[in-house]
Amino acid sequence: MDRELLNVFLRSGPARKYDASYFTRATRERDGEDAQTLFRLGFLNDAIFFKTVFADTGQRYVESSPVNMLVFMPYDDARPFEGGESFIFNEQNFNKYAHFKLRTDCLDYAAFDADSRVLSVLDSVPTFSPLILELALDRSGLTVPPSYLDLTPEIRSKLMSYLKDRIRPLIVAAYDRGSSVNVDRAVEDMTMKLLTLSDTQDIMPFVQALRIPPEQAVEVLSSWIGITYFEHEYACIQIHLREFSEWMTAADRMRWTASPSEREYLRMLMDYVKNKLKGDWGRVMALAKQYRETYSDMVYNNQAKGFTEFLLNCRKSYWDMGDVLGRFEQTVVAWRQFRRHLTGANISFATMTDFFSLLRKVHGAPPRAPTNTFTATAADGGGFASLSLDLF
Repeated sequence: MDRELLNVFLRSGPARKYDASYFTRATRERDGEDAQTLFRLGFLNDAIFFKTVFADTGQRYVESSPVNMLVFMPYDDARPFEGGESFIFNEQNFNKYAHFKLRTDCLDYAAFDADSRVLSVLDSVPTFSPLILELALDRSGLTVPPSYLDLTPEIRSKLMSYLKDRIRPLIVAAYDRGSSVNVDRAVEDMTMKLLTLSDTQDIMPFVQALRIPPEQAVEVLSSWIGITYFEHEYACIQIHLREFSEWMTAADRMRWTASPSEREYLRMLMDYVKNKLKGDWGRVMALAKQYRETYSDMVYNNQAKGFTEFLLNCRKSYWDMGDVLGRFEQTVVAWRQFRRHLTGANISFATMTDFFSLLRKVHGAPPRAPTNTFTATAADGGGFASLSLDLF
């Protein structure tokens, strides 16, 4: 990973980055060196975790989980931009790196197993968005220090209210119209059970109403909750994408003093990025339309088939949306990083080329290379209904 791409990752938000080292420093400043930390193997508490699909990390591409987790250990905690060591998480890579890092053949396997469980949960979700991560940890039964979960009470309350609004009509459908069940109480109770998903038996009326095979209920419903949360994320990022889209339109009209081959290369980069962003946004909009229409048929027309089909396929959509959200987020990060050099009267051709080369890396196609062990990184809410902006 080159310096510019590493900078984008380090400046990313929670769609792509979880900075355990930041939370560890804050926890130790507050509670001292004996503070409870997230991991038992010390080096992991100083790590930064990234969601990535890039070829130069050497990861194995898996269709069902296309977004991998990169564990990054900076050479200097105070200067992570200067590079560090990294590996794509799986148990084999983690085992090899732990032996390498600790310089021992005798690992503390109790600590290794405990940390592997935490890492597996971090790896099991397509983004590190706070609610997504917190719910995944809750479902796993793991207890982690609260200081490592970055979700304010205000945001949690807002998102919970949103989920309840989504769930309420489906709860009503789960019971006979003549039922004496207190719907408000059922909504509250079912919402909490859905969020924890510790026992599918507790939500069986809901599962049956949606015609979901019980053995798939946890995976399907946790993916659906994730997609519902992404409504909030996409609504928040939309305004930033609009600003970038407007600049891209103006950039199409720029003229440069450069050789024909240089101009052609820049045009190729710009067209690739523009088409990729447009295509990804179109996929999100198509999913939003399917979600909205099948949900409405379920709630208002008592036609469950379409929504059930949507739910049974939503795991792939969940991961796809998480990946696209990460790309959009990093596009905004790169735009902010370069913006002061890309506006005004004197815009450098070289800077434009560097910017779009970086975006080309951000939006590169998922690789299908075999996995490596570890590598060195070079030092060089409006909801889906409102997401109708015709971007790019």
